Amino acid sequence: MEIEGVVQVLARIKKLFLGEQPEVSVIVGYTQAYAIYVHENMEAHHHVGQAKFLEEPLRQLAPELARMVAEAKRRGIDLGRALLLAGLRLQRESQLLCPVDTGALRASAFTAMEEARGPAEDAARGRAQAAATKAGRQPAPKP
Repeated sequence: MEIEGVVQVLARIKKLFLGEQPEVSVIVGYTQAYAIYVHENMEAHHHVGQAKFLEEPLRQLAPELARMVAEAKRRGIDLGRALLLAGLRLQRESQLLCPVDTGALRASAFTAMEEARGPAEDAARGRAQAAATKAGRQPAPKP
């Protein structure tokens, strides 16, 4: 699942706060095939969690994430690791808002450097399958 505007937010963080061009990318996402439908369905009622579980914290945390990246950079942390720290913060807040049925959707969250996306997604899929199996449900097929 990819939310429009995330790339622009990261580019703005890098350009405005660090004066660097967007060479490094960090991805925060969910691997369950149905994640986008749960995320976008504003009509659904969830006993735990809500729609827009990734987009809302991104919008709310954008200034804080920018400060985190700038502070990490000031402390000598390279840009990739600084963005990864901010991405992990976003992932955590997103998981708190993520609707929970079996736990598979929440467990499918991942944060990774763009070049490490494949292994991170595979690990998230494994966690999601384990959560679905534990709940006695059939895991979602790999997309």
